[in-house]
Amino acid sequence: MITKNDLSIISIRALAIYSLLQGLSKTLLQFSGPHPKFLSSWAMLVLAFVLWLSAPRLQNLMVGGQPSDPDSDPKDVSIQEIQIVAVTVLGLILVVFGIAEFFGSIMFAHVFEYSSVVAPVSMQGELIAAIQSERITSLAKVGFGIILVGGANYITLLTKSLQSIKWVK
Repeated sequence: MITKNDLSIISIRALAIYSLLQGLSKTLLQFSGPHPKFLSSWAMLVLAFVLWLSAPRLQNLMVGGQPSDPDSDPKDVSIQEIQIVAVTVLGLILVVFGIAEFFGSIMFAHVFEYSSVVAPVSMQGELIAAIQSERITSLAKVGFGIILVGGANYITLLTKSLQSIKWVK
């Protein structure tokens, strides 16, 4: 029988494996030629490693700080507990990809600033605006992800209470 703690650890480690594969695929692209966002791929690899190692600690966040008792009988996982895990994993995905994108935009800006190839003056403003927009978007992803991770219990309770409302047609 799978417990909510087991489900949480499996979900976090699945995300770690996915992040590792994404980081490796981006890293392999660098060998085909210079890639301005190589820091993004390394950030994904580091975050994958951190997620894998911190899965037991993060699962306490997902299950509301209720560590599993090895002496107790495992019980079936409820729909609400699965929703909490799903919302938390979604938040972790946003945090991981937001951090990687942020580091990628920093590296792209660095390459753009010190590149020997100078963009036409008419495009420089657009490139700077695009870099700033990517930074803001990535930080917004991280912020929203943190909200989802920290508020997964409340979000699940809110959706449960909204489902109980009888909508008038």
